[in-house]
Amino acid sequence: ACNSVNTPTFSIFGYSACIIDFSLKCDNDQQFFDFMGCSPKFDILDRTIAGSLKIQRPKGLSEKDFYAAAVASTSGAISFTHGTAAGNRVAVSLPKVQLGAPSPDDASGLAALTLPFTVRRTPGSSDAGTIAFT
Repeated sequence: ACNSVNTPTFSIFGYSACIIDFSLKCDNDQQFFDFMGCSPKFDILDRTIAGSLKIQRPKGLSEKDFYAAAVASTSGAISFTHGTAAGNRVAVSLPKVQLGAPSPDDASGLAALTLPFTVRRTPGSSDAGTIAFT
């Protein structure tokens, strides 16, 4: 279960957040090529990694201003480790995340904030982040 025991810390843009919901979607632009004189093949031309998370809203903008980070297109990191036992852990590190427009939300009466995000990378490189199973 994703809870305080199995996932004790979650950091977004250096802020230790209480996570209510997290989703990550990895899309590949995969195309089939069949040219004369060549073997038919599939190639991955591009990939997009995006997601969203719902956090317990910070007490004030002085605690963490996600609105300013989104407007300024600032990049930041998301990182967490889920699981406590060796062989049953996954560590997620996304060093270059850009936020979309934050939206106020509610979670069973708690003030929340939904933050859409896109994982950025240096064009032509594989520096989008890591998901490691240990």
